[in-house]
Amino acid sequence: MKNNIFKKSAVSIVLIMTALSCYYLWKINHVPEGLELRSWFRIRLGCWLIFFWQIAVVVFAVILVNRLRMNVQSQIFRIVLVACVIFISACSILYLTWNFFGINIANERDTENSNGTLTVYHDNDFLRPNDFSYLLYEKEGLLYRRYLRDMLDENDDSISGTDAAPDDSVSSSLPQDTSPASEVPKLDFDIIENRENELVFNISLNDFIDSYNSSYYLDHNTLYLQKPSEWKNFIYDSTIHSDHETTLYEFSIDQKIWSQPTITAYVPTNKDYIQEITVNFDDHAYSESFYDAFEELCYYTLKVFFPELSNQQIIDLYTELNMLGNQYLFDNDNGYAKGCVPCILYHKNGVGVYPYFAVGEWQHLCIIPVTEETLHDFADQGVEIHEIK
Repeated sequence: MKNNIFKKSAVSIVLIMTALSCYYLWKINHVPEGLELRSWFRIRLGCWLIFFWQIAVVVFAVILVNRLRMNVQSQIFRIVLVACVIFISACSILYLTWNFFGINIANERDTENSNGTLTVYHDNDFLRPNDFSYLLYEKEGLLYRRYLRDMLDENDDSISGTDAAPDDSVSSSLPQDTSPASEVPKLDFDIIENRENELVFNISLNDFIDSYNSSYYLDHNTLYLQKPSEWKNFIYDSTIHSDHETTLYEFSIDQKIWSQPTITAYVPTNKDYIQEITVNFDDHAYSESFYDAFEELCYYTLKVFFPELSNQQIIDLYTELNMLGNQYLFDNDNGYAKGCVPCILYHKNGVGVYPYFAVGEWQHLCIIPVTEETLHDFADQGVEIHEIK
């Protein structure tokens, strides 16, 4: 009698766990675009399901071993069968444990704020307890949340400016006429080799900023880019297009909003030249206002390097490049780092421009100096080359 009750209870529990597991797996594989599952469901429920399945495997192994010991007469055969059961059970537990970490179980929890948003605490690396971050989300029902931005600390839960349209300094209204911008002085530069195998534009970051702001001021009656000392900067031993020490400068109109589109300049440490300029967009925190701001950065950056193009030609150029960046999407093993090769490159008068977008990274519009030799090298690596007319 007791055995029957035990068997029925065990079967009922297994059926409930199976149904919950199927529902859980279906949910984590059918998350609506732009949303994420909340921590209590994706992590806590996942942890409990895996934990109970591990117990079930152990209980099943114990029952099976007892049955084998009673029914198998040969001592050697009995030992082999028991060893096989233990081995299979151990593999099952290890597989479940692997999935335990595979569903992002470092440590994460979300708490609801008074304004209806969610503060998410997330361990970036469970082996490094000090490597964590706070993220701000908008709650979407019981199961889902929508990413808003990274937070400076656990109390930084203000949503002002997150989804609002940019202010006048980042207005996305672009001139639509087709005449060249003759009012802005042309920035003269040459393509030179600064250090071994390092091509640069022989202009300074200040020159770039002045030219950018000159165009911007004509349209908005204000300046946009600040002086280089106000940009964040980091020094690297090498970069995408250089084997030499380089300072990376990054500008954002609002550094408190981490998903705000940015401009990055790569500057050699030995000379005040420019190796590369990139305009960057965080596609994972997509909003129309941020994307408009990104396109505006593309527009005025390209005007610096292609002053002879009309406004509409510049708009058409970055629109096509950004579309191609989404079309030629790289996997996350081919991020924007040393050795990466774009799929397509446009060029004119020594200026090359190409899109680069990899899964899990920001979208980039990249501007580099090119020569006939570098164009041939790119073509040999399978890059599609187009001249801007």
